Amino acid sequence: MLDHTDFRIFCSALSYGDSFIELLDFHRNSLPGEQDVFSDIWDIVEWDDRPGNRMTLLVDFGVYRNVELKMLVKLCVLSKRSSKNIKPSCVFTYVYALLSLDEVLRGRSVSVLVSENFYDAQRYLEKKNCGGYLSYLRTLQAFSRWFSINFDPMIEYVAPDARRDSFGREGTDEGRAEKNIADEDIAKLFSLAGSFDVGIQNRFYLNALILDVVLQGRINELATLPLDCLVDIGHTFVVKVFSEKNGKLDIRFFPQVLLPVVKKAVEFIRNHTSEGREIVKALRSNESLDWQRVVQDDVALRYFTKRFVSEWVDCNILLDSELVWCQNKRIYLNPIADLEKYNGSISNAAASLDVSHKTFQEFLERQYAARDGQYLLINQDKRFFVDRWDVNSYRKVRRHPKAIGLKVMEREIQYALIRYRSIIDDILDAGLRAQLQRIPYPGPEIDLDFEAGYKKIIRSVVYENGRPLLEPEDALFVIPKKFLTSQCARTNSYSLISHGMFREWLSKNISGKNTLFSDNNLIDPDTGKILSFKWHDIRHWMQTVYKKGGLTDLQASLLAGRKIPDQAAIYDQVLAEDRSKSLAGIRSSIREGETIGQVAETYARLRIEDEDFAEEYLNAATMVVNKMPHGGCNLNIVLTPCPNNLSCLVRGDHGKICNHLIVDPYDKNEAEQLEKVRLNALSMITVIDSLGGSQAPQHRHFQNVVKNVEFIQGSVLKRNKKDNV
Repeated sequence: MLDHTDFRIFCSALSYGDSFIELLDFHRNSLPGEQDVFSDIWDIVEWDDRPGNRMTLLVDFGVYRNVELKMLVKLCVLSKRSSKNIKPSCVFTYVYALLSLDEVLRGRSVSVLVSENFYDAQRYLEKKNCGGYLSYLRTLQAFSRWFSINFDPMIEYVAPDARRDSFGREGTDEGRAEKNIADEDIAKLFSLAGSFDVGIQNRFYLNALILDVVLQGRINELATLPLDCLVDIGHTFVVKVFSEKNGKLDIRFFPQVLLPVVKKAVEFIRNHTSEGREIVKALRSNESLDWQRVVQDDVALRYFTKRFVSEWVDCNILLDSELVWCQNKRIYLNPIADLEKYNGSISNAAASLDVSHKTFQEFLERQYAARDGQYLLINQDKRFFVDRWDVNSYRKVRRHPKAIGLKVMEREIQYALIRYRSIIDDILDAGLRAQLQRIPYPGPEIDLDFEAGYKKIIRSVVYENGRPLLEPEDALFVIPKKFLTSQCARTNSYSLISHGMFREWLSKNISGKNTLFSDNNLIDPDTGKILSFKWHDIRHWMQTVYKKGGLTDLQASLLAGRKIPDQAAIYDQVLAEDRSKSLAGIRSSIREGETIGQVAETYARLRIEDEDFAEEYLNAATMVVNKMPHGGCNLNIVLTPCPNNLSCLVRGDHGKICNHLIVDPYDKNEAEQLEKVRLNALSMITVIDSLGGSQAPQHRHFQNVVKNVEFIQGSVLKRNKKDNV
């Protein structure tokens, strides 16, 4: 830790000390709460818009040996939070990435930092080859620019480009195969989600997988689904989701053929998480204590233990003159009343309670002793009264469910205190002593302000700049903590799902024997081994399905929640063999004159003059073809934005068919889609006319769509007549 005195010395030693102080004063309020910027431990959980199950999120700057660099990193983090609202994941990236500079600088002053030091840091990271080091290099570059802008040391460092991935459209078939999940395996997983032969926990994960397929593989989006996530927007169902990219409430479209199974998945999850939402409501109304924080402070632990013991002793009479505890039956009895009921016959009274004559006699003795203010213990034929100062006998007394003790307290607060027993044992013993004396146990002097600091915080599921957007009682995936683990006995605790839960579930089923995957013959057809995939591979699978189905990069990206198609290629795992078959079919149709479009017309014209040149043109023009329901597009949308905003049948202001469109009118599916487009356009024209918009550009647009579709359909009729002649 660097105290204020050291800080003044630090600043005075720097040529840019005044700038540093000015920046720190400007940004230091970005740190949550009243935390000390000079502390090496910061709790930044309030910076997390999706805290999940975290109550704290600590970042440790104590890992830095160079004190000056540590202060610069702190200031950089604060300024980035203030200007760009960076999230905790980015903070940790800065902290760990810049440790490379700490290794390079060692004990030298940051004033000597030059560009070469950053390249030394790069070489250190490359040699260490730590996971994600390429993102560390980009962070190193960002820090160098921030440092140069604010302190003008003229540092020039450029991080290398990211390495090329082995999968995706630009990768290899081997890499794509590793990312692919067989369609039949996904179908089996979907089927098992509704099988009653599968355990509840496995069904929970399987139904969550179905929803994740719809959302396309982001656990944070799955974990933050609202309870009413499935919405009908007019004959089409969508999923409401808080987008991970911008945090806003968004909608995600999905193939409506999946609607029945999606409905069942939502219903299953909703039914099995209802208890979790009820727990949240109860915790909110009762203002429970956060014992996890209480046990970290001995003063707080003793304070709240005294308060609990005082309230317990007031409400639970140990020496009860009316009731005796029966350990074997685990019920309370009133033997004196039973004896009177049977006119003093011990045999009849014992028989009515299904106990022996001797046992009933012992119950009577214990009840009479309680009336005399004594706690009687009976061990075979030995009888003795408990000495309230004899702590050795307390263990036997605590078999009584009303006797205050550690187990009683743990059961009531539902938190394990065994590790802290030495701190509170004397309080528990004093409480039991008070019960044996039939006197109150004095609690602590009530301090409501002190208590308020230990109330259980119920964090929202989703925040936007600190403003709650989704509360846990309104979220879909809020589960009782005991639901997915047999190790938790608490009934007053809830949890959100997390990436770790799904990673653990997948790992167990992939590697273990007699698991869900092995028992149900989920086999990878390429390897013949048990199906193995990562959770994020679901996103790759769904995007590949969309690409195989003919969607453009932009369309597939929008369905995945990406606003731009830049990353679409990395998710396209269509194998080269499948892609080449599709291209071969299109080229064959063009050669046979069975397609309509500019490519087909140009090929036919060139073929008359030079067949070899025509073939070269055909191969070049169809190097990339995005298959769509109504035809194919030979524009590489990854490199060139669609000039017509995906309006293939209307090109700009000219109203003509797009030059990049390739249509096979003899393809039944394409013909049906074209007719569907025509009928939809006619409907839109009717609606616009009814609203008095016949002069609107939308009216002209749909008229052009109808005209161009009918032109294609007319071309088919002409060819059919020619073929018949």
